[in-house]
Amino acid sequence: MSTSMLPPPVRPSRSESSGFGLRSDLPRWRQRLVEAERGISQVFRRDGALLIHVFVMCAIVAAGVVLEMTAVEWTLIIFGGTAIIVAELAYHALRSATEQADFHDTATGRPRPWIRICIAAISIAIAGNSLAVLLILGRRVLMAFAS
Repeated sequence: MSTSMLPPPVRPSRSESSGFGLRSDLPRWRQRLVEAERGISQVFRRDGALLIHVFVMCAIVAAGVVLEMTAVEWTLIIFGGTAIIVAELAYHALRSATEQADFHDTATGRPRPWIRICIAAISIAIAGNSLAVLLILGRRVLMAFAS
């Protein structure tokens, strides 16, 4: 039998997916980008905290442009903002992974320890980044008024 007699290979349609919601007709690197975008948009829809972090980061970037921050200052600001967003995403990933679990102790009515640890991690990331931003922008504001 010659190869020309074989039917052409069937490509999956754009609506078909290969496991985990990934489309099989896309390259692997692009599938990961699509899933990352879906995850971020899911967190935006689920909780407004990430939106607040992004809004504050935009305000900080605007202030940094006006105050002409240096490359090192920009690096610190970007690193801190990224750490906050990663902490928020990790918190939501844990909540999604344990969606069936009860978040509050039935006896005391208080949050379970793992939720409190996640919230503490986010709070520390926010506090550290806020301090860094205040130091950087405060120094820049003082320099602007001194000259």
